[in-house]
Amino acid sequence: MKHLRKGLPLSAKSQIKSLFPFIDGDGTLRVGGRLQNSELAFNLKHPVILPKSHRYTHLLISMLHQQNLHAGPTLLIATLNQFYWVVGCQSVVRSVVNSCVRCARWKAKTASQLMGSLPAVRTTSGRAFENVGVDYAGPVIIKASLLRSIKTVKSYIAVFVCLATKAVHLEAATDLSANTFIAALKRFCARRGLPNQLWSDNGTNFVGADRQLKELLASATFNSEVNQHLNNLGIQWNFITPSAPHMGGIWEGAVKSMKKHLRVVLGTAVLNFEELSTLLTQIEACLNSRPLCALSSSVDSCEALTPGHFIIGQPLNLVPEPGVSDVPTNRLDRYRQLRKMTEDFWERFRTEYIATLQPRTKWQKIGDNLRIGDLVLVKNDNTPPAHWELARVVATHPDRSGIVRNVSLQRGETIYHRPIHKLVVLPTD
Repeated sequence: MKHLRKGLPLSAKSQIKSLFPFIDGDGTLRVGGRLQNSELAFNLKHPVILPKSHRYTHLLISMLHQQNLHAGPTLLIATLNQFYWVVGCQSVVRSVVNSCVRCARWKAKTASQLMGSLPAVRTTSGRAFENVGVDYAGPVIIKASLLRSIKTVKSYIAVFVCLATKAVHLEAATDLSANTFIAALKRFCARRGLPNQLWSDNGTNFVGADRQLKELLASATFNSEVNQHLNNLGIQWNFITPSAPHMGGIWEGAVKSMKKHLRVVLGTAVLNFEELSTLLTQIEACLNSRPLCALSSSVDSCEALTPGHFIIGQPLNLVPEPGVSDVPTNRLDRYRQLRKMTEDFWERFRTEYIATLQPRTKWQKIGDNLRIGDLVLVKNDNTPPAHWELARVVATHPDRSGIVRNVSLQRGETIYHRPIHKLVVLPTD
């Protein structure tokens, strides 16, 4: 404006040089432009020029945003350009819209963060079902007995997944109580061995089972030998963050695959408990025969690696091989062959399967970490965003890389944990 009052040309670096600005009789800086000969109103031909970083500009855009019923950036820019020319208006308009609390509540855009690294139990070699994830599926309607016109009841399916080999074990359960889950866990351990770690969500049945298992292991009713044996093995129970199913994606995927087979085979039929248990074992065999990765290009690789290789040495749906009882002992060292076969499976596990876990298929950008004091909406899938509850971040839980994926929230006197993917961060001054 100093240059224009003195009649001097604008600097070559001026952001408004192409607008050919002038100062009107009121001392207001306006656009000169090329529309002098049009029949438009004076304010449209020569809108007022405003800087984008000024407080007045921010207040003006906020007022227009509210007057136009919380308009989006496109409508807001069109309305603003009828009277004003804001230098770099797109960035400032989007900043105003993004800082509107009411719009943020209705957009309900949850926070996101870079996909986390796999835990060590997902890539560590060992026996099948050494580290296990568990989840429930259902309900499945079954008959209470074999009699006609008998009532039907709900039953459930406990899904156990080996975290390293993706081997699946299915158990039918009559209800969701802790005692029923403990019984299913006992059947699993009797056939697959005692796991070192068990991972699950925070379902009430799992929390209750964890408590009862600890009480059972510490009870005086167990003789000293059994008690010492179980304590030496010790099942470590790990719970993922509440409302974070993506952190248990391996068992959620197993549940999805199991349901696909169950729906196709079962259809509208209603089975009894024995029939359901039989069907689950057949589905289990199919799931344990799925390839873990694509067939290797090596000439020595004749079949794809499956979870069944880590259980019985071959896919569970493969036709049994001929016996070797007629082969002379000096030509067959069975133990060494089995040992080498197992080592070969784990070598393929490391060279073929582990490499497929390397890419991050989504959540590939590092976002801003939530901070203590941030105001957030807690997502609830059963209610609209306007009814989601407000909470305050009181603690963050960063990982080894300093990335925050879980936080502690406070609402009133209640403090609870949630993943950031279930939170909508509200803009605050």
